[in-house]
Amino acid sequence: MLVQQIVDQLSVAISQGGPPHGAKLPPIRELSDLMNVGKSTVVDALDRLRAKGLVVSRQGSEHYVYRSSTTIKTDAPIKSPALLSKAGLFNAASES
Repeated sequence: MLVQQIVDQLSVAISQGGPPHGAKLPPIRELSDLMNVGKSTVVDALDRLRAKGLVVSRQGSEHYVYRSSTTIKTDAPIKSPALLSKAGLFNAASES
């Protein structure tokens, strides 16, 4: 399922030091365009990431990376980082 692929890839990226804590994720529309998926797919993925404690949402549909000491770490490799780097999610880590 595409939603789960996005969730898995973002989870690994966040856990392996991708976008830093507090990094603002691109808007849903931009993510859907960059990932070439529907907005509802991105919304579902963000909902699952929020449930996992990896993303927090604020008023106005803004989503931020959230890392805490309870965030599950993983050593699983990113299977297809192109999707995430196209969306600019790895660029945030290199800028900080």
